[in-house]
Amino acid sequence: MIWGEEMKIFLSIVALTAVVYPQSFFSNGIMHVMSSSHQDIGWEDTPAACAAYRDTAVIAPALELLKSNPRYCYSVEATLSLLEYLDKHPEDKDDIEKLIESGRLEWGASYTQPYESMYDGEALIRQMYLGRKLLMDIFPNSNPRVYWNADIPGRAMQMPQILAKSGIDYMLISRHGEGFFRWASPDGSSIVAWSPGHYYNASRKMLQELDGQLVLQDSQTIAETYRRYLAEWTPYYQRHNLPPIFGVLLSRDMLRPLNLDDFFIEWNEKVAPAWQLPKMSYSTLARFLDNVMAKEPDLKEIVGERPNLWLYIHGPTHHRALQAGRDAWRLLVAAEKFATIAALLADNWDDYPQDQFKKAWMDAIYPDHGWGGVNGHITDRIFREKFESARDAGVKMLNNALKIIAQKIKRNSSGIPLVVFNPLSWQRSEPVRCTLNVEGRAYPHLGTDLNYKVVNASGEPRAHQFVSSYSTDPLDEELCLTFIADDIPAIGYKTFYVVPMDSTDKKPPIVAAPENDFYRIELGRGGVKSIFDKQLGIELLRTDKFLGGELFSMQSVGEGAGEWTLIQMPTMEDFEKASDFSPCWNLVQVGPVYNAWEYTQRMNHVTVRQQLILYHAVKRIDFLADLSGWDGSLYREFRLAFPLNMEEYTIAYKVPMGVVEVGVNEIEGAAGKAASYIDFTQSNAEVHPREVQDWFHANNGEWGVTMSSSVAVFDWLDPTSHPVAYPILQPLLLSSRRSCNQKGNWYLQAGDHFFRFSLTSHPNDWRGDFQSSVGAAQPLAVLVDPPRKDAGYLPESYSFFSVDPSNVIISAIKKCEQSNDVILRLYEIEGVASSARVRSFVPTVGFELLNMIEQSLPPLSDGTDLQDMPLEAYSIKTWKIKK
Repeated sequence: MIWGEEMKIFLSIVALTAVVYPQSFFSNGIMHVMSSSHQDIGWEDTPAACAAYRDTAVIAPALELLKSNPRYCYSVEATLSLLEYLDKHPEDKDDIEKLIESGRLEWGASYTQPYESMYDGEALIRQMYLGRKLLMDIFPNSNPRVYWNADIPGRAMQMPQILAKSGIDYMLISRHGEGFFRWASPDGSSIVAWSPGHYYNASRKMLQELDGQLVLQDSQTIAETYRRYLAEWTPYYQRHNLPPIFGVLLSRDMLRPLNLDDFFIEWNEKVAPAWQLPKMSYSTLARFLDNVMAKEPDLKEIVGERPNLWLYIHGPTHHRALQAGRDAWRLLVAAEKFATIAALLADNWDDYPQDQFKKAWMDAIYPDHGWGGVNGHITDRIFREKFESARDAGVKMLNNALKIIAQKIKRNSSGIPLVVFNPLSWQRSEPVRCTLNVEGRAYPHLGTDLNYKVVNASGEPRAHQFVSSYSTDPLDEELCLTFIADDIPAIGYKTFYVVPMDSTDKKPPIVAAPENDFYRIELGRGGVKSIFDKQLGIELLRTDKFLGGELFSMQSVGEGAGEWTLIQMPTMEDFEKASDFSPCWNLVQVGPVYNAWEYTQRMNHVTVRQQLILYHAVKRIDFLADLSGWDGSLYREFRLAFPLNMEEYTIAYKVPMGVVEVGVNEIEGAAGKAASYIDFTQSNAEVHPREVQDWFHANNGEWGVTMSSSVAVFDWLDPTSHPVAYPILQPLLLSSRRSCNQKGNWYLQAGDHFFRFSLTSHPNDWRGDFQSSVGAAQPLAVLVDPPRKDAGYLPESYSFFSVDPSNVIISAIKKCEQSNDVILRLYEIEGVASSARVRSFVPTVGFELLNMIEQSLPPLSDGTDLQDMPLEAYSIKTWKIKK
């Protein structure tokens, strides 16, 4: 009897182990196992500590495995990791070069893994300059073709175009539904994107923690898992005509390289045949995707922006850092333009600061997505200092270039010259502000008779006024002057002069009312009750809930990221708004250029100072907001409200090298299920708030309002209880949340913060008036009494470069990286195919269409001269101009 029971057990074991699995779709396929280690610059510790870990625990062991095993492959996500390693181990350069050439060591094609729509367009392009291009400069036989950005639930609309036109074929993403996609930009250019769902997914299937170390699970457990998993994937592969090639991204944060040789032998010789599973081999992402694409599968196309769900991590919770970054990107682009012009004027490139630009751009794009984390206060400070360093370098290089140009300008007046420079590619008429040093001079003083005036080169007076400085820096022996700088040429300058008034000059009448030829304004306690557009005959505001420009505060509990699939929205706890305190506006500036009203009010945790500036001759209203003495209380958020008098409406906003219209330009539907615990079910069109560059906008089909933005995030939906249906444009000023890392820091930002916004209204939508809002976000530059060496030969007003039509924008003018030619980059913003007509102040002998990182392309019939440069709708193109 005992023997019978034992026999039954024995027979049952034999039956289990003798299961014959039927052949499957993947049986004769291959599983490409790609070893990597997800690396933020910081996050798991400070940048220095993480760089040291990458050095000793990731890259060095991977190199040893690569050198000892001719089958082993390894992938590193970003070029910055290579530069850090080579800085410490230059002796390994030759070995790394051989491994790259063998195709077994792969480096990501970008400098870091950024929040894409946090950066502007040129900053994103410089990711490829300092990624793929720099790699190919260091290792001429390398060809990095994969952009890794594995962690962020967000994609910039124009990123596929930037990648494709930089010679990059593939993109790895995660926190997105699993699968293969052809991700396209609206111009039609595209790359192949692969999402493993979450970059952790394969490691969860294959690895386990044992004695504090990650090790492989037993082969039978892995076989059981992948037998089910591959069966689930079979219909997808068949539907899309995909070959039986499956990707296994073996990665997680700080994962050490694993030697899988013994496991592969067991798997390929025993497990795979027994379970009818594909064999496994080491691979890189480029090799894997090359094999997948060889059969030309039918991939789903994705077009548009995926709004970033982690946007609270950067702008609202790191205001000072992001402001420095936004200033840096704009300043560096402007500095490149005018430094190029200065070199062309001299016909000599010796003083062009090529190395300084490279260093500044490295700083300007250094911060990745790893804000906060363990010792996050150190990481955040380093990120901020990188942005500030880039900004300061941009200021210095721009000023140097402007001074060189200004020395060559003729002066036909004995007055003090004010040379106004415009870095943008259209003519501008805007208010400018500068300071005059009055030490020892008989200049007018604030509050006395104005016995000086500002004139143009023809001696015609221009409206001006001496004003008090709206700044934290007190003026020492200086006066602040503002005037209307009219008709400043595209990428050029115009000279004005400060000269004495004479007896025939008449002082303009001063009107203190909040009204001009464009607007009639009614001020309310804590905001603006009414803005009536006299040209349109329209009341812009609807102020039954919020006043125009009203500051309000809400509770803002959130960790910014983590595994959240929805943005954590603010709530009504301790809600307050400025009108609750009934502050009174006071008239603080009166003059020929503008009038200004201001109030100061103590609210909970902060003192608020707001100023409204109404210009007499410019259709623009400036709103300035200071949060002074903010005490850094936990979980608070500050916004401004601009409630608009619209029923049906469209929202649009500036993104890197493009414009997103809400509900139109996002990727279709939801991002999908990324893992068992991460399922993105919200439609991308419904995601809010949004990341923004220069401006945001609302229109109802007949008229619109566009606002320049000094912040990185805005909203348009009422976040309060009993929300209204009409749009409320809301710049997000500040939020005191915390890092989602359990050991992470708080983002409190105590102290003083300063914000500036400009509002304008116009017929129809943004297309007719976006330039003024870009200009408000990127002010004109003024040189006061610049030194000169000789009489000069340049006219008092001049445009060095310009472009038509108005829907085409000059994004960059810079020295070519490899020669003394000039790089010109254009993009089309309105969705209208155009033939660009570029005017250059230097004679040219020809031009050549390049890719985005200045590499040659096959000869194309792409126009014949600067008067015929074809641009498809939404396209970005780069030319080399030969002089």
